[in-house]
Amino acid sequence: MLEKNLRKGLKRRFKRLAEQGDITLHVYKQNDFDKALAILPEFLSTHALRWPNAYKAKHFHENILRNGMPAGIVHFSELRLNDKPISWRLGFVDRDRYYAYMSAFNSNFELFSPGKIHRLKTIEEAICLQLKIYDCLRGTENYKNKLASHINNLYDFTVRRKCLSSWAKCIALDSIKTMVTPAKS
Repeated sequence: MLEKNLRKGLKRRFKRLAEQGDITLHVYKQNDFDKALAILPEFLSTHALRWPNAYKAKHFHENILRNGMPAGIVHFSELRLNDKPISWRLGFVDRDRYYAYMSAFNSNFELFSPGKIHRLKTIEEAICLQLKIYDCLRGTENYKNKLASHINNLYDFTVRRKCLSSWAKCIALDSIKTMVTPAKS
């Protein structure tokens, strides 16, 4: 469940964007590969404007679409304003989970938060598809904490120095984790 202030803020942003025109979510289906491939360069160039140092292997995202769309695991969508794309999201669907992989939005619409609105629309879509988990993947961005009902740590790494106080501290923390973490059956 989203926090009340977050829900109100998203509702307000959606309303402000809706004042600019008709807002629709378009999800590319398995048979829309050619259309998705045609829009991919705009999505990637928009992403590069926001994250210029993000590594993008040649043909990697094209191959994701080429192989993932027919398999039904790629979820590629765009938020449209008056039938023109202003935000893109690339994710994956496997079993009961949506994985939010990559997104970008047209900076001309930044005041309206199209990325946040698009994220909300993909969450709604995941609910309609009866998916149980919306996985934001790795990272500790603040918005993920506001969206999450809980966080699943995938790994835990502890560095112990050679001094006695470090070892004592680690043993104490391990003991606390053991008491707090429910036993697996």
